[in-house]
Amino acid sequence: MMYLKDISKNAPAYSERNESAFAEAVTVYCSAKLESRYKKLRDYIKKNGGSEHVKSFKDFLSANTDHADRTSMIMTSRVCNMYYKEVKDKNDGKVKSSVLSEFLELIKKVGSYAGSMIGIVECARNTQYRSLFSNSIVIKRNPDIINN
Repeated sequence: MMYLKDISKNAPAYSERNESAFAEAVTVYCSAKLESRYKKLRDYIKKNGGSEHVKSFKDFLSANTDHADRTSMIMTSRVCNMYYKEVKDKNDGKVKSSVLSEFLELIKKVGSYAGSMIGIVECARNTQYRSLFSNSIVIKRNPDIINN
């Protein structure tokens, strides 16, 4: 919350230090689930490396990251978020094959972390919402786990 308050206080100015620190804190907090989804995506890519949609994603990943960033989960999440939006826009939101649909679902899940962070930061940088961020408090609790 501290990072979001600072981002909001300085809005609409861009604060790379706060935004990077916020992204790192969220990544650490969500690391177990993000890592699990990231691993599923990597396994799918290894298993289906020769398919056209995987080659397309690899090319997109290479074009949008440098070599060092390709192993970073959060950078991969950012690229997945961009790729998912681009593919959905090209196909008017419709996916033709079930194989591509499965792959895009993995891309969507990994990309949702970066997408959510981007949305939260954009909201915090919006001066219209400044009072919401300056007056907020975060209370950490254990999650309610419901076993079905």
